[in-house]
Amino acid sequence: MIHYKKHQYGIFLSALLLIIAVCVFFAGWFQIGNKPAPLTPTIVIAVVLVITFVIFHKLTITIDATKIQATFGLGLIKQTMLLKDIDFNSIELIKVPFLYGIGIRLTPEGTLYNVKSVSYTHLTLPTSDLV
Repeated sequence: MIHYKKHQYGIFLSALLLIIAVCVFFAGWFQIGNKPAPLTPTIVIAVVLVITFVIFHKLTITIDATKIQATFGLGLIKQTMLLKDIDFNSIELIKVPFLYGIGIRLTPEGTLYNVKSVSYTHLTLPTSDLV
């Protein structure tokens, strides 16, 4: 049974990726500009941007009786931590610098999973892995 489920949407990232994908696609399709790019590379770039959107448009945190799970997008990328492995005395709310970016990042404080820049919950596992 799920005790907690929260979605965090990366609206800025999603809008930016989709706008760039549409612009690249139309620039290639209609051969816009003095030296237009070939159609195939522009379609490939647009498809890569759309796939990136699908994978990283949201982050879902789910907590049940035994684990915490962080899932990006449709669930292709996920991280699961067992509750019994978490040091509950180390949990703290922190503010991460905007320069750390979005996505999955290795930072001096540990691994960061995010789709937008806000406050984060910092967890320490007994194996000294920071999350």
